[in-house]
Amino acid sequence: MARILIIDDDDLARSILEQAFVAGGHEVVAQADSLTAAVKAYKKSTPDLVTLDLSLADNDGRQILAALKSADPKAKVLIISGNSQQSIKDSLVAAGAAAYLEKPIDFDALLALTARLCAPAAT
Repeated sequence: MARILIIDDDDLARSILEQAFVAGGHEVVAQADSLTAAVKAYKKSTPDLVTLDLSLADNDGRQILAALKSADPKAKVLIISGNSQQSIKDSLVAAGAAAYLEKPIDFDALLALTARLCAPAAT
């Protein structure tokens, strides 16, 4: 079970993601809709994984990714976006995103990716 922080400015999107994660056996420990709320929620809840919508009303997801990675270089951030441009995906992964998932969301793929990203490291 992974502990997850959902960052999205759309209430319905957050609710749908939460339902998918809970159905998949994960715990949503916090939700946020802005840069300030995201950083505060991350520091308070120390999630295993963060899902981050790239396009937020008040902030660009890149700013939030940078702030989270600055707060914790080991933060695992899964970008969720409708943008399918490979150059955007590559730049976000280069900036520290753990993975990129395109909208519309395939929930089986989301849960499989969550399991992979949150699996204990082999020793």
